[in-house]
Amino acid sequence: MTCQEAWTAYLRESGEFGGNAEKTLIDKRQTWDRLFAHTIGESLLTDVTFLELADIVDPLKTKGRRTAFNNAVRYVKKFFHGGGRIGSSHWAVGFTGSTAQDRKAEHA
Repeated sequence: MTCQEAWTAYLRESGEFGGNAEKTLIDKRQTWDRLFAHTIGESLLTDVTFLELADIVDPLKTKGRRTAFNNAVRYVKKFFHGGGRIGSSHWAVGFTGSTAQDRKAEHA
């Protein structure tokens, strides 16, 4: 299953069963479309690494867009960590506000 297919199912589940407000679902869709769809959308869910995700969200933090960074991290972490029944938790533990460079050093 690609990340895009899983994300679409996750959003549907979040709306129908997760109790997310419409505004939250819109923000999740926009965050995905802006940051993740073109970078990992076609990747298999099991092939995406923590470092790839950190590299995607890091520029938000670097540009001082802390709220956007925090939201992106929260949304994608819950998605991959199994907030729904679709995600995978193989990378999500420890996904914090650390920069990708810090994480790369930790995993080197």
